[in-house]
Amino acid sequence: MLQAAEQILPVQKTKTSKPIHVMMIDSSRAWLESLPLALHRFHFLRVIARATSIQECLDQIATLAPDLLLVDGRLYQDGFRELGEAFSIRTGECRVALFAQSLTDAQLQIAIHNRVHGFLSIQDTTDEIANSLETLTTTGTAISPNLRERVSTDDTGQLSVSRRTDLSGLTNRQLEVLAHLASGLRVKDIASMMKVSVKAIESHKFRIMSRLKIHDRVQLCRWAIREGLIAP
Repeated sequence: MLQAAEQILPVQKTKTSKPIHVMMIDSSRAWLESLPLALHRFHFLRVIARATSIQECLDQIATLAPDLLLVDGRLYQDGFRELGEAFSIRTGECRVALFAQSLTDAQLQIAIHNRVHGFLSIQDTTDEIANSLETLTTTGTAISPNLRERVSTDDTGQLSVSRRTDLSGLTNRQLEVLAHLASGLRVKDIASMMKVSVKAIESHKFRIMSRLKIHDRVQLCRWAIREGLIAP
């Protein structure tokens, strides 16, 4: 269907000074082949690379220097904490967009924390995907029409999850501590990793547990699995 659409729809002229270089990461080889064909008529977009795994993508980022990463949300789900940290550290100025229709609200909130700025849906038309990718590079954020009930922006352009979740009210630092705690790291190890005192991590842990109404690490682990923040 995507290839057929490309044959009958007019070429879209560039709206930006130079083409936007896109790298696609998706476990479906059929999607990796069909979507670039459909996007070919948009001269302001150029798919410069495709990868079937997050690690393959991260290995190529420094060399290829894409403007945008377009990522399958299911791949992002599979290793949420590790992938989120890798993206936020290694992508630099590169913007990240997810096909996010399958993510839970808690996953959406963590993704926002990990510098994901674009949220797309596989239900989007080719025009909507192209417009979202262009908007992401020009304004810094983009939300699919199919996800606007779940993700919104304020007057300053800050992204947030529309429905209040258990994570609402936690600071970015507390979200980071939560991800480490849920993965099983000890307080001492988290403090060393984040270069803060053990007392500071204990304070964050207390506030997180109080917010989630959780009393021990076993409950926290179960909650994190249920919300898709760690693998079962």
